Amino acid sequence: MSTAACQSISEKKDTGTPEIDLSTIQEPGLFFVDSSDLKRPAFAKLLVATRQLLSTQPAYARKITEGWQYAPGDPANGLRADWSQRPKPDTILELPHRIPQPNWPLWYEQKIALSEPMYLYANGDDGVQCYLNGILSEPVMGSYFFVEPAEDSVLVSLRVLNNAMSGGLRRVALIKSEDFEVFRNQRQAMLPVLQLLYHAHREPEGGLDHLMQQAEIALKNEDWPALEKLKGELKALQLPHLSPMPDQAAPKTVFSFTAWGDSQGGWPVFDRIVQQMVNHPDDFSIGLGDLVAEGVDEDQWIAFTQCLQPLLADRPVFAVAGNHDYDGYYNDLNPRLYRQYVLNESEHPTYFSWTYGNAFFLALDPNETFPIGITGGQRAWMEAQMDRPEWADADWRFVLLHQPPYSQGWPDYHGDDFIREIVDSLAESKQIDFVLSGHSHDYERLSKTYGTQQTHFFILGGAGGGLEPAASSTFPKMDTIIKQHHYARFELDGTNVRVSVFGADGQLLEGWIHEKINETSRDGLEQ
Repeated sequence: MSTAACQSISEKKDTGTPEIDLSTIQEPGLFFVDSSDLKRPAFAKLLVATRQLLSTQPAYARKITEGWQYAPGDPANGLRADWSQRPKPDTILELPHRIPQPNWPLWYEQKIALSEPMYLYANGDDGVQCYLNGILSEPVMGSYFFVEPAEDSVLVSLRVLNNAMSGGLRRVALIKSEDFEVFRNQRQAMLPVLQLLYHAHREPEGGLDHLMQQAEIALKNEDWPALEKLKGELKALQLPHLSPMPDQAAPKTVFSFTAWGDSQGGWPVFDRIVQQMVNHPDDFSIGLGDLVAEGVDEDQWIAFTQCLQPLLADRPVFAVAGNHDYDGYYNDLNPRLYRQYVLNESEHPTYFSWTYGNAFFLALDPNETFPIGITGGQRAWMEAQMDRPEWADADWRFVLLHQPPYSQGWPDYHGDDFIREIVDSLAESKQIDFVLSGHSHDYERLSKTYGTQQTHFFILGGAGGGLEPAASSTFPKMDTIIKQHHYARFELDGTNVRVSVFGADGQLLEGWIHEKINETSRDGLEQ
């Protein structure tokens, strides 16, 4: 069933069903609710209780916006810096603070007096490490840190790791321990309830009404153990997992796939895009990172897999990790929920490759290190993949990753140096045909010639996240920039690749074709 986000309804009270105006349901995690769901009393009552909890925020005892001492750090310190390596502050500022300094650690420091144990909430882009009196603290739920009172005060040092164009410390607040525990229980309770509502949406015959009734009672009574028990009941209804490591496909020279990136919490738009993609009889689909807006929030991953379910029902989906899929994991850069929902609990590296028909696909993950890049073991693995006979024998060679080497549509962002250096140095010798990325929230295309090799760059970052502003950077000059939500469909054979870029409602935004004949190339827009 498709989302009817703007439809308005009013149910009759004598049915026992709450009156709900569908147009008021703005919670992203409830993107799938439609008018037929609201006619079911058990569904509507559980929905009311769920929306009340989804709107709950922790009760801040104190917001700390002023008096932060600031200094940029040293990227050479890597992911885990010793507290003694922090720079001497040179500025005092107020929050929120953002600065255009990508791939850089930013230090903020302040003494805070406490009279009781509390939780410190620290929100920064992309991630925050918290040192309390010089000791690195482990986060709870990604952005919360437990703080014990000290005799005088606690020296709080926050190290923000910025992978994006602009980053910094947005908000800091203190929460009483008892208030935080209530908030944490409520957030945990939401996970099985959201799953239950989605399964009930998919099974409208009422088979899950008894579970919805139990869940509604448990929510009203704040019976958290009962909701934990609900998780076991839902195991039999588990959604299919994504498939990052497919079985070897039978040889074929004609096939197709879709590609998209940066769904990033924009579930109503992404739901529409999935409904369009499922209409194409493709072999698989590729996600190009920033699958969710906050990697540590499990409700985001539940919504993401719920959106994808129509595709997962009949084809593999290969999802590359983006920087936001690591949010909340910046102490160790181990994206646990990406591993759970995409890699199916596997300890396999977050980079992988596969062959399909006459094509080789190489998926990279620069976000596993700080500063971001393809280094160490991943760099050696990448080079070994490009030396494989399967790579050399392929008619088409694709490199997939979240960050693009070239981009113009995001103001003051020009692409990332690390992947630009890799592609520019290897495009001709390794015959790289396509580089597919996201990160910039728009559609961009560029073709470059490296000696005898022509390489095509596609940015497909419009699958749901907020679009880039109208203004663009002055360089590099991309061949095409379209700032609309979209996805792309690739149709391949031995000598041609046809790319059709569609808007969220299926309208054709651009048609492009590339033809490779006798080691020469010809490409252009389709009329």
